[in-house]
Amino acid sequence: MILFCNGDSWTQGDSPAQTVNWDSSEYLDWYSIPSSFGMYHVATTSQQYKFYDSEVWPKTLGRLLKFNTVNAGRLGDDNQGIVHRSIYLLEKYLSMTTSNELFVVIGWSSCLREPIFEFDSKNKIKLSQVRPSNYKKDTLPTPMMYDDKFALSVYTLQSYLENKKIKFLFFNAFDTFDYENSRFKTLIKPEYWLNKDPKENHFFNYLKNKYNILHIGDKSENMIQGHPTDKAHIEWGQYLEKYIRKNYEFN
Repeated sequence: MILFCNGDSWTQGDSPAQTVNWDSSEYLDWYSIPSSFGMYHVATTSQQYKFYDSEVWPKTLGRLLKFNTVNAGRLGDDNQGIVHRSIYLLEKYLSMTTSNELFVVIGWSSCLREPIFEFDSKNKIKLSQVRPSNYKKDTLPTPMMYDDKFALSVYTLQSYLENKKIKFLFFNAFDTFDYENSRFKTLIKPEYWLNKDPKENHFFNYLKNKYNILHIGDKSENMIQGHPTDKAHIEWGQYLEKYIRKNYEFN
């Protein structure tokens, strides 16, 4: 079996919550990171293993399930990018294996992240993201717009995975999804979500409830600068493993 994981920094890892090691390389025969994290619009084959040594949840989950594991998580990514990258990579894997040999777990980012184009330090245009809710809040349109866009992104990947007959599990990393107020709420199928609840901010809420964390920015052994530590990732991977074994069957 191949475990395919995707998401943002709560999937890939983020410094200082995870230790950066630019000298790390792919040394496990069952755990891999795609070139450029599977970002098909990036014209490079570079590998980035800076968090390869870290015990992020995809590594923990893959080890516990004893599945070959692909971690395509990319820090700072928006949900539209997660969808595009997932489909692109899964099409590649489907050309090499069958759908019943794949299991997908997606840790969705915040629906408030918007993809934008900007200039980098070399004056080249790059695809990035911005959180418009962080400033000029009074000028923003109704929050429903963000839930609608997220619902359509979820529906796109949900429909693709259903069509390909690939088993999958969705969860929200740190933000809630108010899908019931979206105009596209009927497209979202709760049975594909962790605890059958698309609204919950699953990963953060798990840590918040277990360790009485009041704010996502609070520093502790489980959270640093708004990101879960290796300890928290390990616990989350263990939690997911128990849920998956209880709710899914594999050949």
